Amino acid sequence: VMDVTTLVRERGNKSENLIGLVDDTSLDVGESTVAKEIEEFDICVESQTTTTVRAEADPPADKPCFDEEEYVLTIVGVLTSPPTDPPTVTPSESPSDPPSPSPSDPPSPSPSDPP
Repeated sequence: VMDVTTLVRERGNKSENLIGLVDDTSLDVGESTVAKEIEEFDICVESQTTTTVRAEADPPADKPCFDEEEYVLTIVGVLTSPPTDPPTVTPSESPSDPPSPSPSDPPSPSPSDPP
């Protein structure tokens, strides 16, 4: 059994200790664990963000146990067409069908008898 002792995330010029987010810090050989962090990125702005994560553990044989990974997230701006201009010409003809006429008789105040 070994204990995960360090989980550090570096992004930009900030370093954050994430060991408190690790699900299980006590692992047998071959086991893994998970740490989840939520970060919001504006996908409408082009950017490139590099994140480095370093994990360390104390194995039983006092051999060094660590790993470091680097992740690069690149957001490419989406090219969209500019909005179209409104029509500049007014319609040249009236509608082809006039509005339908109103009903000839107003509704009766009480229901009628069935036929």
